[in-house]
Amino acid sequence: MNFFEHQDKAKRQSKRLYFIFALAVIGIVLLVDLLVAFGVMYFGATQSNLVQANPFSGQWLQENFGIMAASTLITSGFIGASSLYKTVRLGFGGGAVAKDMGGTLVTADNTDPLRKRLYNVIQEMSIASGTPMPEVYVLEHEAAINAFAAGSQPSNAAIAVTRGALEQFNRDELQGVIAHEFSHILNGDMRINIRLMGILFGILVISLIGRTILRSTRHTRFSSRDNKGISAVLMIGAALTVIGWIGLTVGRLIKAAVSRQREFLADASAVQFTRQTDGIKNALMKIAATRNSSILKASDPEEVSHMLFSKGLPSFSGMFATHPPLPERLVAIDPNFTPSQITELALNLEKNAKRVAEQAEKELAKETKQAKENEDKTGISKALGGLGVLLPGALSDAIGNPAIEHVLYAESLRQELPSKLLNAAHDQDKDVFHLTLALLLHPDTTQQVKQITILEKQLGTDRVTKVKEYYQELSKKSEQFRLPLLDLAFPALKRRSLEELHFLRDLIEKIIHTDNKIEPFEYALSRVLASHLADVWEPYAVGKASKKASELQSAIQHLFSVISLEGSHDNATNEQAYKDGIDYLVKHPKSAKLIKHFKLEELKNYQEPDENWIQSLDQGLLNLDAIPMSIKQILIEALSITIAFDDEVSLVESELLRAICSTLHCPLPPMLIKK
Repeated sequence: MNFFEHQDKAKRQSKRLYFIFALAVIGIVLLVDLLVAFGVMYFGATQSNLVQANPFSGQWLQENFGIMAASTLITSGFIGASSLYKTVRLGFGGGAVAKDMGGTLVTADNTDPLRKRLYNVIQEMSIASGTPMPEVYVLEHEAAINAFAAGSQPSNAAIAVTRGALEQFNRDELQGVIAHEFSHILNGDMRINIRLMGILFGILVISLIGRTILRSTRHTRFSSRDNKGISAVLMIGAALTVIGWIGLTVGRLIKAAVSRQREFLADASAVQFTRQTDGIKNALMKIAATRNSSILKASDPEEVSHMLFSKGLPSFSGMFATHPPLPERLVAIDPNFTPSQITELALNLEKNAKRVAEQAEKELAKETKQAKENEDKTGISKALGGLGVLLPGALSDAIGNPAIEHVLYAESLRQELPSKLLNAAHDQDKDVFHLTLALLLHPDTTQQVKQITILEKQLGTDRVTKVKEYYQELSKKSEQFRLPLLDLAFPALKRRSLEELHFLRDLIEKIIHTDNKIEPFEYALSRVLASHLADVWEPYAVGKASKKASELQSAIQHLFSVISLEGSHDNATNEQAYKDGIDYLVKHPKSAKLIKHFKLEELKNYQEPDENWIQSLDQGLLNLDAIPMSIKQILIEALSITIAFDDEVSLVESELLRAICSTLHCPLPPMLIKK
């Protein structure tokens, strides 16, 4: 199953999830209505007719219709509002989940070797997968070994690990676990987890209200004449607790049904990501062998149990288990696994934490030394681009599916990034603003002068001097640093105030639209940033995307014509590159639903982009981002044909394609030279 199939499956699961939630809400509403009905009987009936009252009779329902209707509306409205509140709150970032669990934010300037190792591994996974870097958290009070990824979009994701995991995992094991969590981010599992957490909150809150009522009456003194009232309050509290328990049971069943199979898939993806089984295998074995296991104790894991790396609640088995048994996961990873391996590992765990800490200190010292040696280098050891023939099938298979080559490249790139640029990317005060603007400056001197003039009017000379410094530093290095730097800078960037980010967005719009003289890659880079920011500000907004056939056709024409310009300055070559890509799109069976209302002759007719291509492509990419994932796959494959028309893919072309894929929410790993 590739990235696009995973996304479609996740969408179908979301629809089923809402259906099951609706059934659960109906069941709870009926139970609450029944409770209200008996309450009305208890308080409204006399001793003589109490036994004869029948809440199921038509007459009784007619007489008490207003009360029962109010009960139904209030209960369903309360559950719906609670779920909506929780879903909206969680939608603005996985950091909220991590903080609720007692997580502490880890930043790039952290000097602790274990936390620095965690931060570096997540940076590398971000570069390798072509996604914005998630926020990083550590559950400092949890001695158990566990981890989770949370967020509604990759742009607002967070990854949290327990202190126990940091202390017990070596680098390979930590990398395997982080790769597992990135699989959840890339395949849409994380988004389902957040939605599941949000909608189940409305069900669980009934139980919370019941327990609160019971606790409030525990130490309250009442007179004898209050007995009837006390009994009623206790009955209501107990009944709501029972109803909530039923809801909790249903919630656990839903979480178990959604979660179990995806854990096997994430384990398999982690093995493919890192191309070695020992990392994640040993991580799971350490959970099985350690005394603390993976059970969270410092915080309540009920809401997040389905998104953890391993089970976080005391033994739930069978249909309530959110995770497959550890032996089954281990056999799936390594068919030669035997339980005796856990026994052998347990004997060596006592001194493991000390060894892990010592290794982390050595790694940090080695990286610090290496960083100083790399300061004067003008390139990196593994260049991008020059791919020769770009095969469409291989390209779509790579999306959301990075391999060990990408991880090794990401590790190399991270270590060779100039410290001045890397520090700026992590500085949320001001430098990340300056670096972001430097990434988007035009290489043409005349155009850049105009951009600088605009910046000086908005920022002042001193701040623009910093922008120039970062641009000069970028000019010494390869262009391939730009997109990874933008992704690495995103956690610091999004922590700025909303007002500042709107100011930055508007300023970027001004400098890239200067005389409409902009390189396609600079444009694409700005769209990546705008797309990421939109996901953070409005994670559930659909946007003003058009599904009209004429608008989608225009979007495709503009996109392919702009892409064709990057490979050649010869109009005939550009035209043929455009037509080859469009032909692939038109002839592919999966695109039939998209193009059935297109004017095909007009679509196949190449037109060189006019001076307003930037504005046209802005709306075009927004429209194309709303099409189904299965069609996006064919669209991206067709783009690769246009780019590779001359049988050679340059660095700029490869990064341009990655940037376009990012704006379409289809993360493409770095495109490496095959030697």
